[in-house]
Amino acid sequence: MRRTVRPQSALRAPLNTILGTEANVRLLRVLERTHEPMSGAELARETALTPPAVYAALDRLSETGMVERLGLKSRGQFRWNEKHPIASALRSLFAFERGRVERLVEGLKQAASSLSPPPRSVWWYGPSARSEDRLGDPLQVAIVADARTSSPSLIRNESSSARHKPSLGFQRSTSSSPKAERLEWGKLSHDLMLTLTGGSWTWRHTSLLGSISG
Repeated sequence: MRRTVRPQSALRAPLNTILGTEANVRLLRVLERTHEPMSGAELARETALTPPAVYAALDRLSETGMVERLGLKSRGQFRWNEKHPIASALRSLFAFERGRVERLVEGLKQAASSLSPPPRSVWWYGPSARSEDRLGDPLQVAIVADARTSSPSLIRNESSSARHKPSLGFQRSTSSSPKAERLEWGKLSHDLMLTLTGGSWTWRHTSLLGSISG
């Protein structure tokens, strides 16, 4: 983190402290969706942070009042402070974050439906599908079409989905494979698949979070 020229007012800029580190955000994300108090050990497991990092961040969040400490310091538990003035705004922010993947899937459905002829399947694969991506990693999407449909035709039609880019938050780049068999099916099977069935798109996700159908 770069050093600041001068500190800002804690009253006017409380988010500097509340959301000031990734550890803070991870902890708040877990506590916001949990209605029961949690121990430091439980939070360490849920956030994939080390216990020292968890307790250091919890101390700071407790100072802001965003997190409440219950019980003794060594055996205490922690919970989201619903009465904090910023609590409702942060809840809305985390809810928007959770809905981002659902909006992405809906955008992929719309983009796939705009192709003519429609593809057999659309795969979202790679690090972003497995929740392993980092800032700047591409969103990788594979289109599986009939062998009689040429890849250049799909690529030209795919430009009609450009209107979805602003709402999905990614930039489009295109590559093609002349045969669907060349796709890495072993890896793709652990990601997300959109399949056209009876005129409607269904999707299935088989990541570490389990299987979800919609």
